[in-house]
Amino acid sequence: MLHLLKILYLGDLVGQPARECVLKNLHGIRKVHGIDVVIANAENVTAGAGLTREHAELLHSVGIDLITLGDHVWDRHGFERDIEDLEYVCRPANLPKECPGRNFITLIKNGTKIGICVVLGRQFMKIHASCPFEAMERILQDNRKNVNILLAEVHAEATSEKIGFG
Repeated sequence: MLHLLKILYLGDLVGQPARECVLKNLHGIRKVHGIDVVIANAENVTAGAGLTREHAELLHSVGIDLITLGDHVWDRHGFERDIEDLEYVCRPANLPKECPGRNFITLIKNGTKIGICVVLGRQFMKIHASCPFEAMERILQDNRKNVNILLAEVHAEATSEKIGFG
């Protein structure tokens, strides 16, 4: 049986101030509001550009269930080796399939299967990615029957790309 879930999705966490805010407040917010799942984009949580294993583990340990990444996914040297071990970190799905990390993550909470993915837009981005619409279509085809809820982050600069997904 499916249960009503409260999901908190945090936008781009940037640098030490964001880490400190999460450390100080997340537990209380989850408790007061009965939040079941917390998802956060943390691609800029390490000094404003990228993510390290240490910071991913810290955020996860204080209650962020899933971490998403965007075009700054590889900004920290060595993270390409660490991402494989971080089962709760989701990289953009429209990067080359040879890239390390997971491009789709399923989390089961209170009997409900939640799927999460990220696609990068192509306009004004610092790294090149394949077509986000095609990537999303593949993800939907491969996973729509395996999850109860599918959340997709469209990590884009151009409003037109975001509207296109809407």
